[in-house]
Amino acid sequence: MKVTKKITAITLVTALSVTMICGCGRKTASNEGYVQVYETTGTKSKLMSRESDLTFDAVDDTSVNAKITIDEEDVRQEIEGFGGALTHSAAYVLYQMEESERREVLESMYGKDGAAFSIVRVPVASSDYATYIDGELTYFTYDDLPDGETDEKLEKFSIEYDRQELIPVLKEILEINPDVTIIAAPWSAPAWMKESKVLNRGSLAQEYESCYADYLVKYVEAYKKEGIDITYMSVENEPLVDNMQYPCMPMDEYQMARVIKLTGEKLEDAGLETKLLAYDHNYDPTINSTVDDYAENILGDKEVAQYVEGMALHGYGTFEAADEFAVGFQVYNEKYDTRTFLTEIAEGIWSRDFASNISYSLEKMILTPMNYGSASAVYWNLALFEDGTPAKTTNDCLGIVNIMKDDNSVSKNSAYYAMAHVSKYIYTDEGKANLIGCESDSPEITASAFLRADGHVVCVATNLSDKYENSVDVTYDGKDFTYTIQPQSVVTFVW
Repeated sequence: MKVTKKITAITLVTALSVTMICGCGRKTASNEGYVQVYETTGTKSKLMSRESDLTFDAVDDTSVNAKITIDEEDVRQEIEGFGGALTHSAAYVLYQMEESERREVLESMYGKDGAAFSIVRVPVASSDYATYIDGELTYFTYDDLPDGETDEKLEKFSIEYDRQELIPVLKEILEINPDVTIIAAPWSAPAWMKESKVLNRGSLAQEYESCYADYLVKYVEAYKKEGIDITYMSVENEPLVDNMQYPCMPMDEYQMARVIKLTGEKLEDAGLETKLLAYDHNYDPTINSTVDDYAENILGDKEVAQYVEGMALHGYGTFEAADEFAVGFQVYNEKYDTRTFLTEIAEGIWSRDFASNISYSLEKMILTPMNYGSASAVYWNLALFEDGTPAKTTNDCLGIVNIMKDDNSVSKNSAYYAMAHVSKYIYTDEGKANLIGCESDSPEITASAFLRADGHVVCVATNLSDKYENSVDVTYDGKDFTYTIQPQSVVTFVW
């Protein structure tokens, strides 16, 4: 829900006088008055490189191109975190690696000395990025039956497919970061519950809505028996999608409201703490009225909304300006006093330019949405082979990291660095960070600021210009420092 608390400058100065804490949570000697600097350039000449510390000094405003003003008393939403999707394809790619190689990759993403990601999104049964079963890429649910058969008591329900690769990799992530938030999303109910009787098209039959809710609760229970708690779950991924080559299930706002209410009641009766997310699809200027209908029928209905943590939005769409997408987070937060989450966006082979990709990620998918109220940024597959396989469907997505087929070497895509420039430095053992007020007076500079749980401040700024460096003046608590940011580059400041 909305955060309204105020943190005073006195509190921050007191914290700063005790110790300086780096982004990974390790304490170092007192460094009061200094600003740590971490930089990634669009040319890749620097990748999260630690630069020389800065000091707060008086600044001649005529010498800078842009000004960032931070208000530490304007404390906003708590940041849930950053991460990616452990699809069955991603699990397959990671599981075929040697254990030590896989551990190194996972540590680089979820470890405190890595990117300190804190969210994993997992599919409830098969997504479009599926798994191999007996050597073939196969789509499945947890209760598949021969044509004409039903299993209303779910006696044949099984997560055995997940135990082969997905669950073992997920448990390794939890060993690295036990506090990871897990977000689950189903692509389709079992075919026998659907009007079409097939996985790749058709809606949930109304007479099976309660059975489908039982199916989702059974999934949460089965994972809990594995020692895995599902934090949030939507009742359908991308409910506006139909008739694809992979599992999908259109679900209108009325049915989604009914299924959420049924699932919420059954989760509560089972003593499970999993919270539900509404919608879980694009916020796009061409369909915003449709998204509003989902919000009104779910968040606007108190009997349904009591089971909902917030709206889940995806970043695919026809928007041009970053705020055309990001404004949705603010709209629903304010109208329904709820939370909003960015739960899916992907990089792909359609663009391999690191500089433009990292600028796009930071401007449109991370910093601007958070400035408008988003609690998270979650990219699609954690890892895929370098050509986007094993499960190429209608999309040519890339993973957050690429695994080379010939030698299992690893390369990190721009999404890794874009998220890591926030997640690594807002992490502390004391808890989660909150967004705080941060304004840039230049259209070429996008910035966000965060108040860490230990009282320290993090500012992330990116230069969107593809030609020119920008000298930036950062003002905080009546003090200033300056830094020159290279074209299509990002800098994280910690003090």
